[in-house]
Amino acid sequence: MTIEESNKLIAEFMGWKFIDNGDGYVDTSLNGKGRFTEKTTLIPNFCIALKYHSSWNRLMPVIEKISKEPLIGAETAQDVCYPVTFGMPHTDGTKMFRFAGCALSHLETLIEAAYSAVIDFIQYHNEQSTEPQPEGKGKEVGGE
Repeated sequence: MTIEESNKLIAEFMGWKFIDNGDGYVDTSLNGKGRFTEKTTLIPNFCIALKYHSSWNRLMPVIEKISKEPLIGAETAQDVCYPVTFGMPHTDGTKMFRFAGCALSHLETLIEAAYSAVIDFIQYHNEQSTEPQPEGKGKEVGGE
């Protein structure tokens, strides 16, 4: 998956909507603050411009949103996908990142590992969201 495809995946998870008559996205997640109008300027290469792959300021709100997602069998509000591994060194010298209930990501930099874990979570989340879940139970997240 390219950076552009990955950033598009994250943007849609965060509530951005693709505008078919232009090459860009508009944020619809902030209570209408991102309303699209005829005069809205669409940014070329917008998925790259989002910088989820290179900016903690852009990636952390995504991590915070994921941290509120319930785990399968969640009995309490504390049973969520919070980061449990954040920056510890792997035996190969890379940085590690993991959400509770998810597979471990380890790459050269911490932001690369976190970005990879976010992509893995969203892909799994999107696959599971099409399957019916038992009432009152969260979705199982990532991992093998």
